[in-house]
Amino acid sequence: MGKGLRADLKGAAKQLVGGFHRAASTDYPYRTALILTDALAGHAEELLTELTTLTEGRYRFVGGGAGDDAKFSQTHAFFGGEAFTDAVVGLEIRSRRPLGIGVSHGWSPVGRPLRVTKALGMRIIGINPFFSREV
Repeated sequence: MGKGLRADLKGAAKQLVGGFHRAASTDYPYRTALILTDALAGHAEELLTELTTLTEGRYRFVGGGAGDDAKFSQTHAFFGGEAFTDAVVGLEIRSRRPLGIGVSHGWSPVGRPLRVTKALGMRIIGINPFFSREV
C-alpha cells in the first residue's frame, strides 16, 4: 500500500512498489499488478507512469479507482482489513505464463465519441466531438 497520493505521489508509488518481489526470477517471469486507487485523490495516470518507471517496465498494470456512487465525497482503498483514503493498494501477481487481461463490461455507446479539450485538475471544463465527421 502507498499513502499520501495527493501530497506525495512519488512517495506513495515507492511505498507500494516496496512491497513487490522485484528480484529477477526464472520461476515466475511474468509480472502483473492489480492496482486499486482512491479515485478522488486524482493523478491516476501519473501514478501509473511512476509505477512503470519504478518497476522498469517489467509489470503489466490493471485495476481502477474506487467510487462512491457519484457522491464525490470520499472513496476508500482497502488493505489488511482497514479502509484508507488518499491511498493506493496493489496485488502483485507473478506467474509462469502471461495473464490474459480483457474487458467485457457489456456497455454500449449512446452517442458519438467525445474528447476532453480543457480540464482543471479532475474537473472537466470543455468537451468536443472526438472526430470531425460522424462515426
